[in-house]
Amino acid sequence: MNDQGLITDLPEESNFKAHDAIVYPNPSSDYLVVQSGPQVSGAFFRMYDMQGRLVMEQWLTSTLLRLNTNTLAAGTYPWQIIFNNKAIESGKWVKER
Repeated sequence: MNDQGLITDLPEESNFKAHDAIVYPNPSSDYLVVQSGPQVSGAFFRMYDMQGRLVMEQWLTSTLLRLNTNTLAAGTYPWQIIFNNKAIESGKWVKER
C-alpha cells in the first residue's frame, strides 16, 4: 500500500477484497463517515430508507466525508456508492437512537 492508501502489490495467493469505499462507524447515531479511494472521485453516496426512498445523497468530492445523521429516525438504511452510473459498493448502515 502506498502513502495514499492505494494497493500497489499483493501476494499471488491472496484472497484480498479491495473496497472502493467504506462507511463507518456502524452502528452510529449522530454521523457517518464515507471514506473512498481517489479512483472514485466524483462518485455519489446514496442512502435509502427501508421503503426504498432516497433519504441522503452526497457527491464525493474528497476521500473523507462526514455526514450528519441527526435528522434520521433509528433504523437500518441501505446505501450505495454510484460511479459512472453503476453501483460499485453497497451495504447497510444502522442508526441508533
